[in-house]
Amino acid sequence: MTKKNIQGLGNLTQRILSVSVLIPLLLFVTAYPPEWFFGLFLLGVILIAMFEFYRLLELKGIKCFNRLGMVLAVILTLAFGFGGADCIAAVLSFSILICLSYGVIYGREPTEAYPAAVGTLFGVFYIAFFLNHLFLLRKSSYGSESIILLLLLIWACDSGAYFIGRYLGRHKLSPVISPGKTVEGAVGGVVFSVIAAIICRGWFSDVGVFDAVFLGLTVAVVAQLGDLFESQLKRFVPVKDSGFIIPGHGG
Repeated sequence: MTKKNIQGLGNLTQRILSVSVLIPLLLFVTAYPPEWFFGLFLLGVILIAMFEFYRLLELKGIKCFNRLGMVLAVILTLAFGFGGADCIAAVLSFSILICLSYGVIYGREPTEAYPAAVGTLFGVFYIAFFLNHLFLLRKSSYGSESIILLLLLIWACDSGAYFIGRYLGRHKLSPVISPGKTVEGAVGGVVFSVIAAIICRGWFSDVGVFDAVFLGLTVAVVAQLGDLFESQLKRFVPVKDSGFIIPGHGG
């Protein structure tokens, strides 16, 4: 067995161990606790992700306004949980204003202040804004079932891309950004996600086969684009893994 195969087996083992703990935890938190508990859990995930994101930018020499970003993430989560669209828009507008003004108030040099403000604001949008849409799904008519479906489709896509790419991958998908990803793996991710959506559509009485295929395709494409962006971020820093909390997963 080659050194590369041994490393791949070790990474796969870490993935399996991590997922075996994460899946039951996420399913429990999503399905059973009350809405306020789910909101607290989601906020914890957001703050951890933002901490890792700001840590990455700091490795590149961009020292963001970490505490400000965390506070804005908390306020934005409260807006998603208790406010409407107008409240969310107001918080986002306030976030832009305060981030751009903070460098002036804080007294940093312009060469440091502007990258810090942009990096802080990007963390609020990229992590807090997008992840808080899970809060909206939790409060929708389908509730926790819609989040569980979304997670299952993402996991199916990730698993399909990993295994198909590992054993059948020949053509590089984006060699500059992520040399390990292949076109075959990307197609495998889409196929697995679509199959999972068709299988899971029994949960929803008004979801037809076409809707399930469209949903599986959309989730797979968006998930893999997000993964490529994550890889691009790691190349920018550069680091091998964008996260260190979950073993076997890049971030």
